[in-house]
Amino acid sequence: MPLRPRLTRAAPVAVAITMAGCATMHPNADVPPHPVTITVVNNLSLPTELTLYAVTTGGSFHLLGNVAPSDSTSVQMTPRSFSEPYRLLVQGMQHGARLWSDEFTVRDATTGEIRWQLVPNILQFFDMPEDSTAPPAKP
Repeated sequence: MPLRPRLTRAAPVAVAITMAGCATMHPNADVPPHPVTITVVNNLSLPTELTLYAVTTGGSFHLLGNVAPSDSTSVQMTPRSFSEPYRLLVQGMQHGARLWSDEFTVRDATTGEIRWQLVPNILQFFDMPEDSTAPPAKP
């Protein structure tokens, strides 16, 4: 019998610790997602014009633009939320060949650019410059 009251008192503490942990995972949850620069470095060995898409895990394709052969292109994308997973996709305009990036999420309001080097298929994340400001928090 004495064990039951101890468990009842411990439950609210466990819930509070769990909620605090969730809050630290997304420190900018009160800031709405902002546009992020997506830069694609088209360094394929065979120069190919590409079409760039952002694809959600649910399968929604969002056309971002075209990437010229042997060139870098930067476009803007606003994620739906800071926890929405995406993959980038480029598709050859001539032959239809596809190349996928690894899955990624924009974690917080400090992310300014995501750079994708097609060879060797690497994503790099860069914070916004210190002198820029993130969008204001929701009231």
